[in-house]
Amino acid sequence: MTEENEKKRPFPGRLTSLPPPPEVEDGSGNESDNEMSAWQKLQSGASTPNLSETMENLKRSLSISALHEMSTKPSAEMRRNIQNKLWRPKDEEMRIPTDWERLMVYVLRVGARTFVLSYGLRGSMSMLFALIKMLRSRRKSRTSLLQQSFLAEDTIRFALMFGLWSSLFKFVNNALRLLTPLPRYMITPVPPSRSRTESDPTPQEGAGEEDDGLVMASKPRKLGKPPKHHKQHKASAKERFRNISASDPRVRWWHAYVSGAISSVAILVERKSLIQSFGPQLFVRGLEGSYRFARSRGFIDIPYGSILVFGIANTQIIWAWFARKDLLPKSYSRWITKASNLPANLLDMNEGCLQADSRGVDPWTMVDLVGGQLPEPISTNPLRYPSLPPTKAFPSGISGKTVAKLYQSFEKNDQRHFPTCALSHPHTNNHLRYLFSDFANRWRWIMPVYLTLYIVPAVFLRPKSFFKDPKHKSLHLVGNAARSSAFLATYIEIIKSFFCLFHSTSNWIRYSPTLSKSKSAMWISDMLQDGRINMLPGFLSCLSLFVEQPHRRSELSAYVLPKALESYWKFGRQKGFLPHIPYGDFWLASVSISLIMGTYTNHPESLSRLVSLVIYQFMGRN
Repeated sequence: MTEENEKKRPFPGRLTSLPPPPEVEDGSGNESDNEMSAWQKLQSGASTPNLSETMENLKRSLSISALHEMSTKPSAEMRRNIQNKLWRPKDEEMRIPTDWERLMVYVLRVGARTFVLSYGLRGSMSMLFALIKMLRSRRKSRTSLLQQSFLAEDTIRFALMFGLWSSLFKFVNNALRLLTPLPRYMITPVPPSRSRTESDPTPQEGAGEEDDGLVMASKPRKLGKPPKHHKQHKASAKERFRNISASDPRVRWWHAYVSGAISSVAILVERKSLIQSFGPQLFVRGLEGSYRFARSRGFIDIPYGSILVFGIANTQIIWAWFARKDLLPKSYSRWITKASNLPANLLDMNEGCLQADSRGVDPWTMVDLVGGQLPEPISTNPLRYPSLPPTKAFPSGISGKTVAKLYQSFEKNDQRHFPTCALSHPHTNNHLRYLFSDFANRWRWIMPVYLTLYIVPAVFLRPKSFFKDPKHKSLHLVGNAARSSAFLATYIEIIKSFFCLFHSTSNWIRYSPTLSKSKSAMWISDMLQDGRINMLPGFLSCLSLFVEQPHRRSELSAYVLPKALESYWKFGRQKGFLPHIPYGDFWLASVSISLIMGTYTNHPESLSRLVSLVIYQFMGRN
């Protein structure tokens, strides 16, 4: 073969009897190669429409031919299409704006969608609660309550807040991404054939020894390493493409934290009183996500952590409810009083006796509480009193034994101690029977509320799962609501059982002929009626969580902890050991939203299922 023909001879490529090296899959091997693959998928994927494309889509969607085509489709397909428009499917394709015009259109569309979704959810919940109130009320039903569910100022403020929040977060998060330059190794990438392995021979670079025109492959070299500044993702290939941070190399971990903090400006749309309650709730959600992430990495693990948090939070809540109601939000304090089924006047008298400068309860106040007049005894040997008919404060009536304890309290003339236990259930003195009957009454009272809380999210948040098998799903929801109602009833009975135990034991010591003369016994009696002793049943109320479903325990803990933090903050400000921070409610909400959105973007599995589902419906994967 001549030298000229030798030069024209084509390069044979790899001719070897050895098996080729294995292909590198996503999530393993060269990390920079994976980033290039993700970037190529991102660039070739569906982008958000610009202004002209949006107008064309609107014209096409609102055209007569499109409406006629929609009317010819089956009802199931039409319903599925409408649901996908209103509710994001789990496998929704990620869309990312690639320029500033597309970003502005994208932000407006997201804000409008979030406003409509949050407006519908808040209005539907308000309407259902209004229906329950109308059914329970004995007064004439008013249809204006239903109209106010959707037209009330609180509903509009709520929807505006979420719409503005999603728009701000989307704009800032994507703007930071667009302003961040690409890494240098992404601007001038290595060809795919050479980024996977450097063992391929080239005409310029020898590929090994030649023998009769066959090229023997040389030993493959090790795969190259990504730049040091680039952090490796340890998630699986499926998880790598579920959000923008796994696809676009311009995304930094701190983008979501900064965007979340800036988007918290939207919370100023709400009332100041609601901002004060939002701050602790959002802060607890942010801490919950950070704790779950730390636990998944093995940094910390507290056994029964949610149950312990529930008990610690209720030590502050129950103490404040008995001794300092001003430390709790008025609506929350009224709700606890209504759930306890105890007369508000009785609780006010008990709270007054717990104050250090209090002189006790006026005896005539107790007489007015039982109807304004005490009856004469029907028998002096033994001493017995007749039962009293039902009153507004005590609809079940008042037994003769309770009347006898009132007379005994008046003879003792100790206005700081009165038969609190007897007046908490004056129709019977059998504590065990009262606890069982009250458990059934509390379960029946709260059951409609929990049915609403279970059915509304199932219909609006998970419509496909609900309508796929509505009969089985409805029975499942009713069972869950019954179990949650049993949890709340157990929680109430734990508090009330210790309340009766402390006060009945204290009164027994105080009216005992022998124990009343002992100073140590009287000290125990005073301690059992001290307000701080109620911290014990507050903590032991965490045992009621074992009745609830395991996956709901952390949600309940996250619900009561903000109330406890708010109460503790007020107490600390009054005592002077906590400083005053200007606009502290807003700064707390800002830090909390930053933690939540940073965790959702970087480690979404660390957030609770409910929080992740809500944010996904508002934000999607971007």
